[in-house]
Amino acid sequence: MKWLGRVLAGVDHVRPRGVRIQPRQLPPPVELIGRDREVAILTRHLTTLGDSAPIAVITGPTGVGKSALAAAVAGAAAPRFRDGQLFARIGATDGAGDPAGQVAEGFAAALARVDSAGATSSKVDFQQAIARRRVLVMIDDVDAAVSAEAMIPTSNRCAAVLTSTVRRPDLPAHVHLDLQPLSLDATRALLTASLGTHRVDREPAAADALAAATGGFPYAIRAVAASLVLRPHLGLADAASLIQPSPTPASSSLGIPAFDLVFALLTAAQRTALSRLALLDTPLFEQWTVEALLDDADERGAGNAIEGLVRIGLVRSVVGDLAGSRFRVLEPAWTVARRTADSSALAHRRAHARLADARARRLWPGTSRSEVYRCLDQGRLADALGAAKGALWSARERVATKSIQSAPDPGRSELWGDEATVTAVLAELHVELRQPDGRYLATRALDLGETGRSCAYRCLGQIERQAHRFEMAMRYLEIAVQHSRELNSAGELIRSLRDLALARARGPEPSSALADIESAMSLCREEGEELLPSLTFAKGVVLRACDQAEAAEHHLIEASALAREHEQRLWWAWAEHERAKLMLRIRRSAPGRDLALRAMTRFTDIRHRYGVARCRMLVADALADESHFAEAVTLMAEAVQALRTCSDRWIQERALAQLRQLERLRDNEPEPRSDQFAEPEERTPEVVTEWPFIGPAIGGDNQDSVRRPGTTDEPGGDMA
Repeated sequence: MKWLGRVLAGVDHVRPRGVRIQPRQLPPPVELIGRDREVAILTRHLTTLGDSAPIAVITGPTGVGKSALAAAVAGAAAPRFRDGQLFARIGATDGAGDPAGQVAEGFAAALARVDSAGATSSKVDFQQAIARRRVLVMIDDVDAAVSAEAMIPTSNRCAAVLTSTVRRPDLPAHVHLDLQPLSLDATRALLTASLGTHRVDREPAAADALAAATGGFPYAIRAVAASLVLRPHLGLADAASLIQPSPTPASSSLGIPAFDLVFALLTAAQRTALSRLALLDTPLFEQWTVEALLDDADERGAGNAIEGLVRIGLVRSVVGDLAGSRFRVLEPAWTVARRTADSSALAHRRAHARLADARARRLWPGTSRSEVYRCLDQGRLADALGAAKGALWSARERVATKSIQSAPDPGRSELWGDEATVTAVLAELHVELRQPDGRYLATRALDLGETGRSCAYRCLGQIERQAHRFEMAMRYLEIAVQHSRELNSAGELIRSLRDLALARARGPEPSSALADIESAMSLCREEGEELLPSLTFAKGVVLRACDQAEAAEHHLIEASALAREHEQRLWWAWAEHERAKLMLRIRRSAPGRDLALRAMTRFTDIRHRYGVARCRMLVADALADESHFAEAVTLMAEAVQALRTCSDRWIQERALAQLRQLERLRDNEPEPRSDQFAEPEERTPEVVTEWPFIGPAIGGDNQDSVRRPGTTDEPGGDMA
């Protein structure tokens, strides 16, 4: 790539400097009506600096709009806090452990410096992390049992806004706002904004009745509106006729009449799901629970029922772990559901019997490790992750229920093994998909036992290779080869040799990798040819590193053909991506661009965001070689944006450097001094062996921060 070579010569062997994270975790704001005065008062307070950090606490009953007001205020104040905004929802936990300590630890990790491998530089104290930064903290739903002192910043450069259902005299609040329900006019305006003017104006009297029934609680108003939006042909008068009288005033019981109405407007499946969930002992549940409780419900049916309840606002997704997401039925919906559910002893026995049967089936999943790898190779990324997470849940549950010896089929236990094995397999998926949990999972697998060590060391080797620390990568992968030989696992040995060859190809003697590839290919022919496409791909990469361009292209073409034959869409895409890189390297821009576009289409088909971003970078390179700098800037900017959500810090900084240079070329600016692109001083940062737990529901929709393992299920990684 001629344009890039003038400035970034040798960048493939340059490890970029560490990244200082500026998290943007605030939840997206919702439309506020009737709260202008409160927003102005709180925003002015948070942005006025003094001798200590300005703290605002918003209190009020559930559903009165505390969270929405806090999000709006935090969003308005955010530009004054350039070093980041942090968010946590305490009420999303089940109360286990120390929520405040977990949140503080997570905040510190989100602000920590991150190296090019995505590993935090050290585990630091939260107050130390913000001592010289301007950071805004939002903490939602701090109940009376939680001590909030550890989560609240003390530096006068920072600020915090908290919400709580009870007044907290122990919180160091400079402004304490007791939020009241909306007026009737504001309630009607919010209903109009949620439903649409045309629908409200047709039936103004019915709209007034619905607004009055909610008692001025924005949460209840939005739940009613969401239910009606999902039923566009239902008249407002018909909906208002479903309102039932309540013995308690709406203003003091979260508009229970409105939730009776919402319950009546649910679909049959949603109503049944909510009623069955009310038979549980706790409002916390997982999707498989709904599948078990509903008659003839499959995964999609249960998922649709839960999705509808979430959209209406009766159920909220809460923090889960790597084994799967959890949900909570919110307080008003839980109250109404328990009141209307069949509370007989027979109904409870039936519900718990169904759960017991479903749990027993989940203890021994039928999907094996080889089938998960097959899903991954075929580009069924979500299926691979889902199966591995289900197996992790099963492994943990077997230990918890001491049922490790109770497999219905003696051979079933060999499909997955213990938690260490499953955790290592899940680590490999996350590492290959460039998700930030890979190192945590790999080190966790090492701690759990011997059975997952080969795969875990291989994952750590991949992480080091991605960070361009090739010597450390080779050490890990040599250990992985040794462990796989001891386990007598042919598949694991083939994968370890393949990854070792890819690491050696980037070292001082790339030709030494050819022996590893040939050994792996010999084993593959004996054990089966499923791994042959990836091995052929790896050989092409090694040959390219050895400057054997013609032989490399031959093997990459063969890898594409083998991947197509075995229906391995992932390797097919990566083979064409590597061919595109090869074409650009030998100055053949047009065929390189065409191959990159084809690879980008294949990655798009399997929803592989990281692969798409890498292909955009190659297309931008080809366009720049042809002096189409404006188009190249657009594509490179799109790649930079997509790469922000992955754990590959090295490629993020490379893409940013390329984007800046392309913008200079587009604008005809003089080139920067060569010393601005000098190779950074080589250093070896400490390798993190444990990913810090980032606490309950850390982070919003923006994913710039370091996140707790398991908070992202979207696949999008690099296999090359």
